Amino acid sequence: MTDITDRTKTEKTVLVLGNDARIVLPIVRSLGRRGIIADLAWCPAESPAVRSRYVRHLHQIAQPENNDDLWIAELRELLQTHCYELVIPATERFVYFLQTHRDAFEEFESVHLINDEAFQTAFDKMRSWDLADSLSVPVPDSRVCSSVDELNGFLQSASYPLILKPDCSVNLNHTSGKNYVMTAFCEEQALQIFEKITRNCSRIHLQSLVSGVGVGVGFLANKGELLVIHQHRRLHETSGHGSTYRRSVPVSPELHQATAKIVKHLNYTGVGMAEYRVDDQSGQWWFMELNARFWGSLPLAVAAGADFPLHLYELLVEAQTKFDVHYRPGVRCRNLRNDLRWNWHWLQQYFNPRAVVSAQQSGWKVNSISFTQCALDWLRLFTFRDHQDLFALDDLSPAIWEARQICGSLRRKIIPDNRSTVARVVTGKGMIGSCDLR
Repeated sequence: MTDITDRTKTEKTVLVLGNDARIVLPIVRSLGRRGIIADLAWCPAESPAVRSRYVRHLHQIAQPENNDDLWIAELRELLQTHCYELVIPATERFVYFLQTHRDAFEEFESVHLINDEAFQTAFDKMRSWDLADSLSVPVPDSRVCSSVDELNGFLQSASYPLILKPDCSVNLNHTSGKNYVMTAFCEEQALQIFEKITRNCSRIHLQSLVSGVGVGVGFLANKGELLVIHQHRRLHETSGHGSTYRRSVPVSPELHQATAKIVKHLNYTGVGMAEYRVDDQSGQWWFMELNARFWGSLPLAVAAGADFPLHLYELLVEAQTKFDVHYRPGVRCRNLRNDLRWNWHWLQQYFNPRAVVSAQQSGWKVNSISFTQCALDWLRLFTFRDHQDLFALDDLSPAIWEARQICGSLRRKIIPDNRSTVARVVTGKGMIGSCDLR
């Protein structure tokens, strides 16, 4: 990262708002390679994304909170001081807060906001399912529940496992928190999960379990017309942290058509991703949700040839609407840190099914694959055929920084400091079997 230097009128500059390196880093790299300068805000100083050679400056402004307007004043001052060509809310929480306070930023034409109907639909799971259902797009059987009495009435005839989803995954009570999807295997668990989820949101959705694997259809749209589209398949997926390992696949005609219907109805302009569940054996598929923002598997799309950050800039800043994109199927990409965590949780849940109950509370309930497949996926890491979310030959610092963080986390787990050891001896507590690489 470099400091802000003398700026000329010919500089192309963007501001990226986000705290997830999986999303922020491919954005600044894609734009930086085209000579477009990127500044960051709301990105932690310890994030690998801050180390990118394509980041000029990290702005420190107040974190957005639901009942605190300090962040609005500081962000407005930043936008008035720096004439950015484009301001990109990159991650879910910051998209949510800018959209819900859009009146404070509409005077800044550079701030990318989607229309209100698209926002309200994408950030309400039941509303998005109702839309999909009205467009004849298959959705799982579900119902809304907002009270214990309603839940008790439903559980009398419910079948398990039962999926419980918050109406919105943004946790307004915690700056970095998230409301996770959870699975109940009995009535007692359902009641416990309901009590936990409703601490941070008003409604939950009770959904029947559907088979298959997660598939994402990323897109760039303009006024309801799809301009660029890319499809990926999740190989290693979680219940709250997306996929840690995925593969680029050809676009399914059915999913293409379903996504086009939703985007057209919402008159959508910008990037987004429609998530589906696909059962290969039966051929059935279901719409799961709409992400009205950049997504965690963005590095895969860029590596495969669908450069969504650059094309978004070309659309919104340069008014370009024709894109000749032919991405490569078969490309694989993994997030090294998160995939190490995925493998740890997979081992726990493979040998002890009870581990699922605790893992899902932090979004780390993982998909089931065979031991052989897991081993083969891991061995591919050493073939150097797969892409890594944070690794790039022309921008090595983020990957080096991530490697240092991983090694530091492992060292602290394996060789705890003396104070921790003494504390365990004094309290009589042993080491906890976890591998948190955060």
